[in-house]
Amino acid sequence: MHATVFAKVGSGPSEMRMETADKLQQYVNGGGIVVLTVDAISAFGQAGGVFGFQLAPMTHANPTRVPAGAVVTVTYPGDMPVGVTEATIMDVHALALAPASAISIATVASPTSSSWSRAAALPCALALQHGKGQVIALLTSGVAATPAVHLPLDEEAAQQKNASLPIPFPALAHAQRLLNRTLARHGLLFSAGTGLTTTVARKGNGSYSVLVSNSGLMQRPFGLVCHVGTITAITELSLDQSEKGSPGYAPTGYDGADFGHSTPTTIAGLDVRAFSVTIVETGVTVAPAPAPAFPTTRGMGLPVAPAYAQGRAGSTGQPIQEAILLRPSFFQHFDTAVVSICASAQARVVYYYVCK
Repeated sequence: MHATVFAKVGSGPSEMRMETADKLQQYVNGGGIVVLTVDAISAFGQAGGVFGFQLAPMTHANPTRVPAGAVVTVTYPGDMPVGVTEATIMDVHALALAPASAISIATVASPTSSSWSRAAALPCALALQHGKGQVIALLTSGVAATPAVHLPLDEEAAQQKNASLPIPFPALAHAQRLLNRTLARHGLLFSAGTGLTTTVARKGNGSYSVLVSNSGLMQRPFGLVCHVGTITAITELSLDQSEKGSPGYAPTGYDGADFGHSTPTTIAGLDVRAFSVTIVETGVTVAPAPAPAFPTTRGMGLPVAPAYAQGRAGSTGQPIQEAILLRPSFFQHFDTAVVSICASAQARVVYYYVCK
């Protein structure tokens, strides 16, 4: 299983092509998970929507504004309903179209404030089973609709030691819960303890490399736990530790500080450890390796100005290989790169490079 967050947060949605929508649908059909924000759904409007979701006309400019303090009921598939309180203002958008099989997994109840009573329960997120995978559609941007702190940020406040950086647009509580549940259910292979980060690479059947990081300044309890099988062997890999004595390794004011020790049951602050782990896998589905790209069309050429043509009128002097690599979907549209066209009254000669 894979989990993908497909989010676009900014001043306004950009336009997504139908080709991008097709690729996402193929990804989910194969077992992937896609989380769409309302910005992404809006961006696919010109492409006819995505996964059957389309925003209502003008809803992106005129959403329903829900004040801070509203309670959102989150019902993740398979879980009991949980109420989360939003600390910030959020904008909820309405859909013009949605698949009949989509289910509501987050709704907001009308607050007691008389200034907002447009609906008793407004959907905030929908879930859709699509092929072997799943789509979660957030009907919000996923973040606060208005700045949670004064902007621009006060420079002195932003540079305080031992203080978290202010977050102008924090994640909405219900969106964060949905993402956490999605990643915990489908994306968590190993864990090592509270406050620790694990990075995992699968080398083969039952064979994994696991990197454990402690970005905090304090020693933390440590212990590898596998969520996709039973651990049969763990070997710690030797890492170069020379960077620990370099300037800038520790935050300002903490050079020479005691960050604790790394032992079989603890990991020191700012430490990173790597392990080779062997497990007996259970419930692991391996996605097939992507097939190498090959031309799906015949006789279609893309004019490309080769490097040796640099200096000619209209030439970018771009190497052929680079021109193709910069177009990931090249082979879905072309099988030839046209590098030179010579025309005269007697003949028209085309020099081309056939892609193989």
